[in-house]
Amino acid sequence: MSNTPLERSIFRSAVQMLRSRYGFWITSPNNAYLNDLQDAKLDVLVSFMNHREFMTNRHLSGKPESGCTVLGFCDYLYATPKIYINRTHAKSTTVVHELLHFVTHDNFRKKVPSLLNEGVTEYFTRKIQTKFHPTDEMADFKDDRQSYPDEYRRVGTLRTMVKVVLRPEALEARKQPIEIGRQRHREFMPDPTRGANTRHFVKKAYFEGDMRLIDMMCDIW
Repeated sequence: MSNTPLERSIFRSAVQMLRSRYGFWITSPNNAYLNDLQDAKLDVLVSFMNHREFMTNRHLSGKPESGCTVLGFCDYLYATPKIYINRTHAKSTTVVHELLHFVTHDNFRKKVPSLLNEGVTEYFTRKIQTKFHPTDEMADFKDDRQSYPDEYRRVGTLRTMVKVVLRPEALEARKQPIEIGRQRHREFMPDPTRGANTRHFVKKAYFEGDMRLIDMMCDIW
């Protein structure tokens, strides 16, 4: 069964929310595939499947039977990754989660432990979930997320470690008065740590592939 019009609409809405929240940071070349979401090209990027078909495909793709792969996964077997969604059990936020995997920088995806990758992806998924109020087509969007609870909490601990223990000087810089506009444009943000500002270091690692910050996160994890 091919993607339904409703599923395509949910996917387009998820792309719009992702780009609205984090588009400025995304550097993965996969992002370009999201520019044209006409039905034919969208169906190349994502397949919503019934449960049995999805589980068979996941097995053939060599995905572990755990975590978000029960609901969806991003397959990197091909030059252009493809997203698979279990339409029987997935929710709208599953699409957001897998889209984040789709645009994760290769440095981050290949370097970090899989559970750190999932924890950060879940962190950004919930950030998007708390920011937007989607239309009725995504009625389940505000349902509590249950995926990777331990990893999500560990990412919070990691961020606290960096902000309070490793780079406390950045906290003081953030308290200083700043000119209008700096809040919305990262190039104007005060950055006493020369690229590791505590406000943005997770985004720089995850979306931009900053290896210095990736190594720092792996050491803490």
